[in-house]
Amino acid sequence: MKNEEKEKIRKNKNFCSIFVRSNEAQIHILETVIGGLFLLAAIMAAINIAPNTTQQDSGLGQLELLGNDALRSLANLPPEKANASRYHNSTLTYYSVTQQVENLTKFFNASFEVTVSYAFSLYNYSSGEGRELVFSYYTSLPILSDSVSCHRLVTYKEMVYDFRLLLWFEPREVSS
Repeated sequence: MKNEEKEKIRKNKNFCSIFVRSNEAQIHILETVIGGLFLLAAIMAAINIAPNTTQQDSGLGQLELLGNDALRSLANLPPEKANASRYHNSTLTYYSVTQQVENLTKFFNASFEVTVSYAFSLYNYSSGEGRELVFSYYTSLPILSDSVSCHRLVTYKEMVYDFRLLLWFEPREVSS
C-alpha cells in the first residue's frame, strides 16, 4: 500500500502543481487587466482635462439663433406695400432686390439688442462671374471679437441671391 499511497501523493502533487501554474497565469492576466485599466484611466483624465475646442460658446450659439430667427421672420413676413406683394413673396426678397438698406437696418435694430453689432450683404450668384456683391452694410468696423454668420437664399425672377448676416457682441451706436 505504500506504493499506492506514494503514487497518489505524486499524482496529487502534479495535480496541485497545475493549479499553482494556473494561479501564476491568473495573476499575470490580472496584472495586465489592472495595467490596462490604469492606462485607460490616464487617457480619460487627459481627455477630460484638455479643453474641448469643438464646443461652441453659448453666447455665439445665442447670436446664431437670433440671426436665423431674424432672417426667418423677414422671409416669412409678407411685403408691406400692396404693389410689392404682386412681385415679391417676402419682405426679405422685397428689401433685398430693391436694395432697401435703410429698412433692413431699421428691422435689425429693432430685432437685436444694442450690445449686438451686425453687418449684412447681398450676393448675386446668378451672374456668369460667380458671386457678385450687390450691396453691404456694417454697423462698425473692424470686427474685433468672434462673430457668427447666418445665410438665407433669396430667389427673384430666376435670379439667386445669398443674403448674409454677420453678428458679433459689440455695442453699436443707436441712431435716433
